[in-house]
Amino acid sequence: MMGKVYLIGAGPGDPELLTMKGLKCIKTADFIYYDQLINSEMITYIHSNAKRGVCIPYDKDGMETGGIRMELFRHTEDSKTVVYLTKGDPFLFSGCEETAYDLAEKGIVFEVVPGISEGLGAAAYIGVPVTHREYACSFVFLSASKLDDHPDSLRSIAASFNTLVIQMDRNWLSTVQDKLLQAGWAADTPVAYIQEATTADQYCCRSLLNSTQKIAGDEKVHFPGILLVGDVVTFNDKINWFNPDNKQLPASVAGSGL
Repeated sequence: MMGKVYLIGAGPGDPELLTMKGLKCIKTADFIYYDQLINSEMITYIHSNAKRGVCIPYDKDGMETGGIRMELFRHTEDSKTVVYLTKGDPFLFSGCEETAYDLAEKGIVFEVVPGISEGLGAAAYIGVPVTHREYACSFVFLSASKLDDHPDSLRSIAASFNTLVIQMDRNWLSTVQDKLLQAGWAADTPVAYIQEATTADQYCCRSLLNSTQKIAGDEKVHFPGILLVGDVVTFNDKINWFNPDNKQLPASVAGSGL
């Protein structure tokens, strides 16, 4: 009997934002491969709930070269249940879409378990609604590393969308600033950068679009993270509800001893 693979989104960071279905799969898996971008709180949570599973970290290089996929194929041939856990949502800038395609090509049974995207989680946890009936009727996800590949699309986006949610795998701030200003975005558009979103280590730094060097120069800032661009960022002034200093770990994490 062939095994099964679950492609699971771990959510933006806080273990309590993992879906109930995702947790159920983790608890019953024979093998769990997790993205090294997943934070320490989530990793501890995974270990404390994986009663049977063998937990194995993987990196993006291993995924892109196909090494991890070969492991998935091998385990399913041995009738094992495998969880492939990625940060955020499995079909949003994670590479899981390629894994799903390969699994389908080989006739391996798999299931996709959606997760809260890092971008939307980050926005919610600094009190920024990516849409608003008066200020923003649309938003778009972007990968900063791909902005140079689609200059025409960026100009179209500038004219069509009110809010940008940009995944920053490293410091692309000056590139993003230049590209968006060239594409027609106003220099005084509010911007917010969020790292370690939804966790006790969450940090947010704001600026205007023409002065993102303020963010780059903040000694507390590191990458990866999420950049929000648009007028809705100003809602952070009023409804910034989350205080990382008061965040409590889930009991299963705090008491795990890991």
